[in-house]
Amino acid sequence: LWHTTTPEGQATPQLFAVDANQLIVQIPSLGGPPQFLYQALSVRSGAIRWQQQGTGYPVYPTGGRNLLICDNSATADGTIALHLTALDAASGTPLWTTPTVRANANGGWGFCASNTTQAYIDAQPMENQSTNTSELWGFSRQTGQMVWHHAFRNSVMYLDDQRFLTTNWYISQPQTAPPVLAAYDAATGVAEWQIAGRYTPLIYTDSQAFGDILPVKTPTGIAGVDVRSGKTMWRIERDDTAQFWLATYGANNVLYYFNETDLYALDTATGHVLWDKIIPSTGAQSQVGDIVIRDQRVYLTTTDGTSVFDAIHGRLLWHLAKSYYLVS
Repeated sequence: LWHTTTPEGQATPQLFAVDANQLIVQIPSLGGPPQFLYQALSVRSGAIRWQQQGTGYPVYPTGGRNLLICDNSATADGTIALHLTALDAASGTPLWTTPTVRANANGGWGFCASNTTQAYIDAQPMENQSTNTSELWGFSRQTGQMVWHHAFRNSVMYLDDQRFLTTNWYISQPQTAPPVLAAYDAATGVAEWQIAGRYTPLIYTDSQAFGDILPVKTPTGIAGVDVRSGKTMWRIERDDTAQFWLATYGANNVLYYFNETDLYALDTATGHVLWDKIIPSTGAQSQVGDIVIRDQRVYLTTTDGTSVFDAIHGRLLWHLAKSYYLVS
């Protein structure tokens, strides 16, 4: 139907938002400090509807009236300066920008997130380096005004419209304190519950309904935690020590989970495994990949190729010995 080319001096574009009228791509610059060109292209003709230049990264999940861009530029004094900017999705016009938050560049913390009503900056300010305390700022997604600001011991690892979860268990990193999973109200930042144990959510942000049971990774498997109370409802222990995984939700609260050796389909409410397929591997770690559910099919891409399965029964439909970037 149409094709377009990358502007001179720009690298391979990444598609990060699409609707019935346009698709939006992020195009990195070649060499020098990180710079990005954002272009909105007509889905019918490929014509450029609008474009913006900047240094920020898109905040997921995308969608709605505005697009959020997180700028986390390094500064000369060794800190990271973070702020959020909202662009009108239809015109590319900047709508608002939050105040700048300065974070500790050596702390490894400093990122942005959002749900449908608020946007968040999670960072470790320089003055908090000795206490290893992270801070979270909540901003209105409509106006950019700060709604609340709290300090937290651990980093945000899960976010939806009702709550966010923090943990200090990061799989491969050394443990500096007893592991805890804690939940907070997303609208106010007020604590709801916490449980001791090594848990980290399988999926960072939830753009699909999964019920009240959140699947989490454990040291040797996965478990289901009730997000209302923190109670562990089920466990699957199969000597699953994967440090990299892919996971997504399908219809009827079914979770599809790939741990570098097996692809599972399981009921998130009960933990019942619906089917399990061993994925042949050449031994290369699948640190990059994707999993997409569409038309009752599971599309899985890893470093070893692309496979498509029947989502209901797990039957392999076809396989290609080539990896693709999947666009859902």
